[in-house]
Amino acid sequence: MSRARLSGGAAAAAAAALLAAGIVAGTLEAAPTRNGQDTTTTTTTTTTVLHDGSGCTTEGVAALVRALIKAFNAGNAGAVDRLFASKPAFKWFAMGGPDGRRGKDAEKRSTIRAYVRKRHRHHDRWTLVKVQGNVGFFIRRRADDYHPRNVIHGKGMAICRHKPSRFIVWST
Repeated sequence: MSRARLSGGAAAAAAAALLAAGIVAGTLEAAPTRNGQDTTTTTTTTTTVLHDGSGCTTEGVAALVRALIKAFNAGNAGAVDRLFASKPAFKWFAMGGPDGRRGKDAEKRSTIRAYVRKRHRHHDRWTLVKVQGNVGFFIRRRADDYHPRNVIHGKGMAICRHKPSRFIVWST
């Protein structure tokens, strides 16, 4: 799988984020009620702030991934486009398979909408299996012209320091 090259600090930040993917995860904590007579438990979710300089939380990244998948599956090219940062923060949106976006093509931010529309015509759909850190993910992918594989692993990076949060890298 070829990927675009990052230079200087951007490469270090991307490497740190990709390393964090799969290492940092949210925490679930179950605690019994305090009255002693009630045997039910309450579950709380602790948001984990990622220590990669992105300003993202695990919950925020998971919501961003779900939003991208929902927009892609609906063929909403404008919504997919808006989930990616503008240049110069945007680095690449790479996809394998038919009509793949690789190398220099993946770096062309201006072609995201056309790619989504083209893939929607082939009934390309993604199903989220798992998301970790910033951003490691596993999806199932199906399309008329794509022979399904069990699970596809991908990586990316989001930035959340300034709202709204956006992807700068997405790659399968």
